[in-house]
Parts: sequence; C-alpha cells; structure tokens
Amino acid sequence: EFAETVLKKHVLNVDIDSHSSINNQILKSAAQQGLLSDILPAPFGSSTYLRILRPLQLLQSIKVEELCSVCGGLGLLIGANALGTAPLILSGSLRTIRQFVLPAYRENKKGNPYVIGFAITEPGAGSDAEDGEGASHYRPMTTAKKANKGWLLNGRKVFISDGDIARGVTVFAALENEGME
Repeated sequence: EFAETVLKKHVLNVDIDSHSSINNQILKSAAQQGLLSDILPAPFGSSTYLRILRPLQLLQSIKVEELCSVCGGLGLLIGANALGTAPLILSGSLRTIRQFVLPAYRENKKGNPYVIGFAITEPGAGSDAEDGEGASHYRPMTTAKKANKGWLLNGRKVFISDGDIARGVTVFAALENEGME
C-alpha cells in the first residue's frame, strides 16, 4: 500500500533529482508508517507479535520486493535501514538495543527519520565480510580497539548503505589482534 500510494507518485521526480527534498518527505512518511522500525514488535518497534512467527529475512525480503516493484531506488532507500538495525538486534545485547535501536525507533515514530547505515564493505572487497578469498585467509582491514568509553575504529569502508543520510552506522570490524572469530 505504501509503495502504491506514496512512492509511485514521486518516482519520476526522484529519478530527475535524487537529492531532492522528496526523499526527506518519503523517509518521514516511511518512518511514521513504521517501515523504518518494523523489525521489533510493539511496544519497541512497529510490527505485531504475530510477525515474529515468520523469519525476519523473509519479512524484510517481501517488504523490499514490494517497495522496489514501484521504485528500486526508493525501495532500497527505505529497506537498507534494516541492514544497519538487524545486526544490533541480532547481537542479543539488551544494552545495545536500548542504547541505539530504541531511541532510533522512537524518533521514527515521531516522524523524524532515524536511519541506521550499514558499513561492511572494505576497499577491494565485495559486499561480503570476507574479501573474496574466504574466511580462512581473511585479514580484516578495519579493526576496533577498546578505548575510553567506547571503541577506536581504524580502517576504511566503502559503499555504506544509507551512509549519506544515516544518523547512526553499524560498522563491522575485527577486534584488534583477533581474527574473524
């Protein structure tokens, strides 16, 4: 319904001017309608408890397919938020969810789009976490080192999903002096 009523009327204008205020309007509407917070059920997110009976990846795939059937670019603009949010939720850390995900979802509910980007791809690598040679040969280029009140990241990422509009970013990094484990 969102794709047909909201996205469809903006498709041509967005193709002409991809950095227009139309994107902001679309994201605001997507946030208000729960499309940026639908991984967690209410009261934390915008999905129903019945939706958790289905695999997360199936539900997100269907959502993105429906959005992209009207406009691939706008569908990915909205859908990529799940790439940044899902690892935080799947970490199983309630502290992480409370600190990063729930404030973002509250902002979305108010109609203030809070997109979480996804930074996994390193220069010279594909879209996977390994650099094409397999995990046994992988040498992470982006590392994280425990620092005062957080982590110090060292490395580079490219092709960050929603990176130009994200208010937060999930970054994949190896702990310093450790491998993929």
